[in-house]
Amino acid sequence: MAHPKSTAITTEKPATTIKSATPNKIATKKAPANYLKYEEMIKMAIVALKEHNGSSCYAIKKYIKANFNI
Repeated sequence: MAHPKSTAITTEKPATTIKSATPNKIATKKAPANYLKYEEMIKMAIVALKEHNGSSCYAIKKYIKANFNI
């Protein structure tokens, strides 16, 4: 029995374009945030709520939503 000859099929892949690296960006200073950090808002909420056993997460979230523009 004769084996059929295997034909090697070469497929050429289309040329891929290499994207050039992004140009060097000049580092600019970010403007300061217009809002307080969450840590500061939480501290203010705990002090303002004045609960003897501590403030719950729900109470802190409610205070922050009511008093800060988030």
